[in-house]
Amino acid sequence: MRKPISKIFIILIIIVLLPAIIFSAYEISSLNENEKAIDSLYNNQLKSTLRSINRYSLDVVNSWMQRINILIAEEEPDNRLSKNKALQQYVNVNSNISFIFTGRLSNHPDIFFYAPDKKPLGKFVRDSILKVIKTNDLKIKKLLASDQTELTISESLEASFDDAAGVILFPINYTSDDNDFCGIVINPKLFLIKILEPQIDLAVQKDFIVSIIKNKTGENIYSTGSNGYTEIHQKQKLLLLPRYSIGIVLKGQTISNLVKQRTNRTLILIFLVDLLLLIGLWYAIKNIKTEMELTRIKAEFIANVSHELRTPLSLISLFAETLVLGRAPTSEKQKEYQKIILEETGRLSRIVNKILSFYEIEGHKKGYNFKPTDLNSIAMKVMDNYNYQLENAGFTCKLKLCENIPKINGDGESLTEALINLVDNSMKYSKDKKEVEIETGSTGNLVFIKVKDFGIGMSAQSLKKIFDKFYRVQNGLVHETKGAGLGLSIVKSIVDAHKGEINVQSTEGEGSCFELKFKGI
Repeated sequence: MRKPISKIFIILIIIVLLPAIIFSAYEISSLNENEKAIDSLYNNQLKSTLRSINRYSLDVVNSWMQRINILIAEEEPDNRLSKNKALQQYVNVNSNISFIFTGRLSNHPDIFFYAPDKKPLGKFVRDSILKVIKTNDLKIKKLLASDQTELTISESLEASFDDAAGVILFPINYTSDDNDFCGIVINPKLFLIKILEPQIDLAVQKDFIVSIIKNKTGENIYSTGSNGYTEIHQKQKLLLLPRYSIGIVLKGQTISNLVKQRTNRTLILIFLVDLLLLIGLWYAIKNIKTEMELTRIKAEFIANVSHELRTPLSLISLFAETLVLGRAPTSEKQKEYQKIILEETGRLSRIVNKILSFYEIEGHKKGYNFKPTDLNSIAMKVMDNYNYQLENAGFTCKLKLCENIPKINGDGESLTEALINLVDNSMKYSKDKKEVEIETGSTGNLVFIKVKDFGIGMSAQSLKKIFDKFYRVQNGLVHETKGAGLGLSIVKSIVDAHKGEINVQSTEGEGSCFELKFKGI
């Protein structure tokens, strides 16, 4: 049987385990690439979110620029830059704009300011704007020289008069002079609250935390998270407010932690799959081995039973033929032959009964008639029925019956069968000292019956298997003794049906003692 098992094991390794090992090795080797891909995916997503917020702010300012160009175009030519009432009104109603200024690029540019009526500009602010224009003269010339067909934000400059304000410069398209330009100074606080905050909430939803940070101080001006700014995964400057940056972080964890979690989950999944495959492989080999062992045992069982049936049938046929043909020389011989026929008939009957009992137990067809039963009566009944066989085989049997033991709720016929099987085993496996002891008694609310012999005994390893179907202890005497390996399996099933307990004590060369315990009533 070892060769077929080895072949099956090799085939299963090739079919199941080898592909699993290759797959696992490939997946583990791909983890670094997967980590990079996931990291890139999340970073791109964060960058895209920041770009969408910045793009939205540009769209808002572009709409302002278009409106300002229209307002300038609608004014009288002489007042388009200097006394534009519409521009003044637009600044008054648009609180996101601190003020607007218009001018014409020259060596000595004339700048006209439009500030809210309630917040007139001081000399310092006006001088600061002039300084910004002079400092960025080349940028403005390049801006005005560009052939623009659509209004776009070409320059976003820093205002020296405010640590946070941003200056947006753009060309005026609806005047006769190509050197005309306009500037918008954004109110950073109101722009963040009224324009960007709703868009940020819409863009990030519940997955990210977005913070706006002041570059110079690192101060967290605004955050969608309750704990404020703590860490940034991606960061970009606000295009309209150069002294501010917008940062984004995954909510609750960093990208590296997220990648590690995904990696760990992948490793755990690979481990579990491999473990399941190993368990499945082990279970398959175990079942195949069990089935092959069971096939071998069944083959041995059929051979043993056939041999056991053939022997008494042959003897019965032989001596019956001798008697029928009148070949017995004396009346004593006739009685001897009749006695042999009777013994072999009894043995044949016991074999058949044992097989039928096993079949009923295996098919869950065996019925039990439970009623108050006295174990002393069972022991005496077995001795009355078995005394002839014991004496004929040269055995002595001692009965140690405890008086007034409690009755049990049991099936008398099944318990008798169990006791007969134990006594039969004692006779089979007793070599020199042919003694059998049957003892009854009680401890607490438990009632017991013991069958003890002084035969060949069993090893500790054999004791673990003696109640298995078809199992026979592997020693020299077993091969000389007839049996099918069903007796103790039937005894165990009967005891279990009575919710009892069976204990065995055995020493090789000294004998065995079987104790059946039942709950008294």
